[in-house]
Amino acid sequence: MPRVYSADGIIDALMQTIDPKYRRVGFDTRGTPFGSLTGQTSLYKFGYDDFRLQTFCDGYIFQKPLTEYEGVTVIKGFVNDSNLSQARVQSQYPSFRRATVEEFYKAALEDADIQRSYSGIR
Repeated sequence: MPRVYSADGIIDALMQTIDPKYRRVGFDTRGTPFGSLTGQTSLYKFGYDDFRLQTFCDGYIFQKPLTEYEGVTVIKGFVNDSNLSQARVQSQYPSFRRATVEEFYKAALEDADIQRSYSGIR
């Protein structure tokens, strides 16, 4: 699934025009111009005739551009033989119902690599 910016990138584009020291901001979406922004590239638009940001959330917090975030430090052995069956059941991915410890570790490393994950964001 391709990664996309919220509100078709309009908020991120606006934030690029603001001095970085003022970019950490939160705002309401319901009944505001921000709430009226569409999400034509969003997976969440399906099922709505007129999907808008306010359809999805009441507020929005912008800390910094997604490409500037850092991933978590993955702990080798977090999923291990003693908790593997529980990890399989709790995984959001049906394909992981039979995953090995090493497959969980590799997937965690990939998920934590924010720079790679969001390098192709559109």
